[in-house]
Amino acid sequence: MDSVLGLVGDLSRAWRPALYIGMRPTVFGYSDKKDAPIEKLRISFLSNELPRYIGHFTDFIKENGGDFMCGGDLTIADLAAYIQINYFRRGVADHVPRKSLDKFPEILAYLGRVESHPGFAAYKASKK
Repeated sequence: MDSVLGLVGDLSRAWRPALYIGMRPTVFGYSDKKDAPIEKLRISFLSNELPRYIGHFTDFIKENGGDFMCGGDLTIADLAAYIQINYFRRGVADHVPRKSLDKFPEILAYLGRVESHPGFAAYKASKK
């Protein structure tokens, strides 16, 4: 679990510059969003960094022989990974299409397993 949580933190930190420059470009020395290289940073991240991290998450699933990152049942590590990975298919960030994870079928299947877990599904239903 510690390794998965560490990887979630690494992914979050790697994405942070592309996220924050779009939120507060003046903090990073740009006059406004039009001046900031938001699109370039985000597209580069999706092309270069995201596949590397998705590969590591996929390896955890395969190595632990279960449906989840740490084995056969959902853990806090899966919830943290789900939140961070699922962000890239929500369509909430400019230049990050909802289809960003479509080329990673193992991860899409994993996200589906998390979503269909009885505890997770019950929680989501209670929030509607």
